[in-house]
Amino acid sequence: MLQSNQWASLRMLLLCAPAVSTAASPPQPQPQSWTSSFLGRVEAVAVLQTLNADLLSHDSATLTLERWCGDHQLASPPKIVASQVQGVQNGTVTALIGPSPYTIGELAVRTGIDYLNGKKDIEKHWDTPQGILTKENIDDPKNKIFEY
Repeated sequence: MLQSNQWASLRMLLLCAPAVSTAASPPQPQPQSWTSSFLGRVEAVAVLQTLNADLLSHDSATLTLERWCGDHQLASPPKIVASQVQGVQNGTVTALIGPSPYTIGELAVRTGIDYLNGKKDIEKHWDTPQGILTKENIDDPKNKIFEY
């Protein structure tokens, strides 16, 4: 039978064992694999919410994404390019694909003005021009509306 001081020592040993074992050899991060199960989807949402919190709590989204991608072994080494147009021009980004931010802003302002002027039948969905900018067409003046 253990004496009370032996129980105290055993409790202290059990409490400290995890700290000692993790301090001796930190676990290496493993790439995350997702399953299409309910639990896999919940885990993926949790990871994305953590990323969102990281992005909102740091000054640089670029550095935060770079660190996050490295931590989750999504790239080695991770490289995030903040200037998309320069990235296309120098070849670090293959293409930019998306709508015209200029047109989206213009439509939003027009809709706001129409609403403030009492217009009742305001358009709820808009078609906006889409563009694909590559190294070959990035400098074409007609594609400037797609840069952001």
